[in-house]
Amino acid sequence: NAGANVINGGGGADKLSGFGGNDDYYVDNTGDKVVESSGQGQDRVWTSVSYAISAGSSIEVLGTTKDAGTTAINLTGNESAQTIQGNAGANVINGGGGADKLSGFGGNDIFVFNSALGNGNVDKVVDFNQDKIHLDDAIFAELKLGKLASDSFFAGNAAHDSSDHIIYNRSTGALSYDSDGTGGASQTQFATLSPDLSLTAASFFVT
Repeated sequence: NAGANVINGGGGADKLSGFGGNDDYYVDNTGDKVVESSGQGQDRVWTSVSYAISAGSSIEVLGTTKDAGTTAINLTGNESAQTIQGNAGANVINGGGGADKLSGFGGNDIFVFNSALGNGNVDKVVDFNQDKIHLDDAIFAELKLGKLASDSFFAGNAAHDSSDHIIYNRSTGALSYDSDGTGGASQTQFATLSPDLSLTAASFFVT
């Protein structure tokens, strides 16, 4: 209803909808589908299994349940902006489209970037430590598959030669892609990390 509902589908692949209000959904099946329209409150999905928010569903928060412990749970957003929160396990976190806020909360996590770059699709990774960033070569087209080449990464305000494609601004935390290094194309920011990280090419993998 229009109130603040707590909805748990139990076993099986369920279709869940709160119809307004600030709702909390608990899912335990990858086939569960949460349906929320825009303007129907601030809604949260808590999961004990790997889960992806359905396209078109207006969910503000996707996170793991308190009892998830160190279970490796993969979390995927949709085209909208979400806050996505992992657990103490090794999570694979993909914000999808939109300006997302991503947190791994411990564990050696992987943050995936595989959606079209643009001003409205800059994710904030709030706790990047001994984690990895995976870049899709369909988006980051100038990068070679596998471990990011050391000469493709540069820490500074802008590329300093033609081979620099991933640029980390240590002062602001901005992480950007430059398709031609010092050529005429401008760099495009796709994420914000904490400033002054010991980020190197080894932090990245191209898929």
